[in-house]
Amino acid sequence: MYIRGNNVILSTDEKKITVALSYIEGGDAEIWANNFTNEKLAAADFGKWTDFLDKFKEQFGPTTTKSDTITKLENLYQDKLTATEYWMQANALIGQVKLRKKEDFVFLK
Repeated sequence: MYIRGNNVILSTDEKKITVALSYIEGGDAEIWANNFTNEKLAAADFGKWTDFLDKFKEQFGPTTTKSDTITKLENLYQDKLTATEYWMQANALIGQVKLRKKEDFVFLK
C-alpha cells in the first residue's frame, strides 16, 4: 500500500524494490530478503518490479500460504477457547486461502 500511495516518489523499479525489501523483517522472509539484496547489490542491478513480485510470490505465494494454513488448521485446538472463539479462528484461516469445505476438508475425516 505504501508503494501504491507513493508512486510519484517511488518512480523507478529499484526504488520500489528497495522500499519493499526494507519492510521485510523476521524469520524466513528476512533471510530471503537479505539473500535477494546481496545478490542484486553484487550484480548492481535490482531488476524489474514485476520480476521482484514474481520471485516473492514464488517464495511466499499461495502454495506456501495454503499449506501453512492447512497446517495451522490441523493444529488448531479448542483448549481454553470458547466454541465461538475456536470457530472464529478456524473460519478466519479458511477464509484466508479460500478453502472449500467439501473438497479441502478431507483431513478432518
